[in-house]
Order: sequence, then structure tokens, then C-alpha cells
Amino acid sequence: MREEWSRSSRDLDLSEADVTALIQPAFPGRKVDRFQRAIGGLANTNFEVWIDGENTPVMLRLLVRDGTSVAREEALNRLSLGGVPMPRFIYASPDNPVTGHAYILMEWVDGVRLELAASAMKPADLIKIGCELGMALAAIHGVKYAQTGFFDDLLEVATPVLMGSEGLLGYMEHCLIEKKGSRHIGAALTKSLFAFVREHGRLIDSWKDAPSLAHGDFGGSNILVRESADTWAVSAILDWEFAFSGTPFFDFGNLLRAPLGDLPGFAEAVRVGYLEAGGSLPDDWQLRSRISDLFSWCDFLSKPNLNAALIRDARANIERTIGLSIPIS
Repeated sequence: MREEWSRSSRDLDLSEADVTALIQPAFPGRKVDRFQRAIGGLANTNFEVWIDGENTPVMLRLLVRDGTSVAREEALNRLSLGGVPMPRFIYASPDNPVTGHAYILMEWVDGVRLELAASAMKPADLIKIGCELGMALAAIHGVKYAQTGFFDDLLEVATPVLMGSEGLLGYMEHCLIEKKGSRHIGAALTKSLFAFVREHGRLIDSWKDAPSLAHGDFGGSNILVRESADTWAVSAILDWEFAFSGTPFFDFGNLLRAPLGDLPGFAEAVRVGYLEAGGSLPDDWQLRSRISDLFSWCDFLSKPNLNAALIRDARANIERTIGLSIPIS
């Protein structure tokens, strides 16, 4: 889906001298053998960098969108989350002498983005990956907080935010009305969306477990998978810059967007892995997840310079969500 979306920030071009300067804090006196832009990412700029004398490359990630996330990402990288593969950070800085942006040097992890690999997988491999992702999410969501909201650099909730139906309606008002995101989907769909959330948003209020760590962008573009010995495995969960304290449904909603969520057996495998790893889910977990994901789609529509593909996908997902069959309580 995201392959056709436009970038939300400018891409950066670096010379060999630039990259050499950026690796010096972690590799003093070393030279760059070669480097190339890494595939993926709609906001930040990533390079695969080979350093003279090293057997494996490193990832150079420049935080173009939001440099303030670097301390939070570094703190998250130090968390002990069993069963959650994450690239090890080698060095992180809130700025740099070349472009000024915050940046991170991290270990390179081989793999293919799940959004590209999933359609070619055998059913058994897809189910295995889904189960592994469910287990990883159970570990992530096992980190609990007293309230929902956004973190400071120490991973404390510094900005409490309502993330139930009241919060969703308020955020829709902000994104679609105040920031005029509704112009991309039209008045009729906007009206239907507000009516749907007013009537059914209470479903996301009924989750009584404590707020938990949420990755915030747990989709196929941030999940690397690798094939070996005729099977596939998750090799890394990337890009934690949007992590916050919320409910599990935010991450499930992102993961189950089309096309992944429509692949036979995938959603059920995620559920099985999650439960096996100690997580708990209500019977209507997919419905709650799609309602929670409306936060993200409204946020997308409020951004400047949207291209036709993102608007198309936002409209399709909103229409799909408000067209769901809601159980009578």
C-alpha cells in the first residue's frame, strides 16, 4: 500500500566525505568503503554503509521528520523486550555537523520488508510469520503504563492523551475540520464517519486493561523478514519513533491493513501467537483495531502535499471500517 505514497519530508543526499564524518564518533579514524541509499522510508533518510575493515555494513539513519525522537528511540532500543528482534544501536546523536539532523548508526539487519515478501510466501510460511508477530506484539504490549499518551526521553508519559472514543472524535474534529482534511474525502463520507464513531466508538472504550507500550507504526514496511533453510522468519522490527502508551488495538490496526490483513490465515495466526505469548484479546479485537486505526487515517488526511494514492487508500480504509457489521450488544 505505502509503496505509492509520497514522501512526507525531503530526502537527503550525502557525499562520501559526509558519511565519513558521520561515522567518526563510533568508528574514529575509519574510512567509508562504499555506501548506498537503503530501500524504504517515507520520511527519514537511510543509507547502507560499508566501513573499511568491517565484515558487515551499518545502517545510517538521518531523522529528517522529527529529530526529537532520537532519545526516545535510543531508550526503547535498550529495553529488554524478549522475542522482539531490533537492530542494536551503535551511536545516536541529536544533531550532526553535516546536515544538522539527529541521526543513528545501527547494526545492519538483512531482510525484506514484509509488505513486499508476504504475497509470494507459502501459506504455511505466512502463518508462521503471523504467529511470530503476534508473539512480538505480546512482548511489546507487556510493558504497561498508568495512562495513555506520549513519552518523554525517559519513556515516561509526559503528555497524556485521550485515546478512546472521546479522544477519537476530538482528533477527527482537529484533523478533518480544523485542518481541512475532509476536503480529500468529501462531505458525505466525513459525515458518515463522524456518525459511525459517535455510535460505535464506545467499543474501544470497553478495553479495561492498563495502557501499554505501542510501537505506533507496526506495519509491513517496518517489519523485516528473512528466508533461510526453506522457511521465513522475522528478522527485525524497525522505526520506533512513533511509540507511545496506548492500547494493543493501535498496533493490530496498522498490521492488519490491506493487503496483509486480507491474506488467508494471517490475522488468525497473529491472534494465536499473541495469546500463546501471554497476551489477551476480546472476540471483537479486529473490529476494535480497525476503529482505533481511524486515528491514523485522519492524521494522514491532515498532512500537506498528499498524493492521490494515499488519499485513495485513506478513503478505502475509512469506507471499509464504517461499513463493518457491528454486533448488537
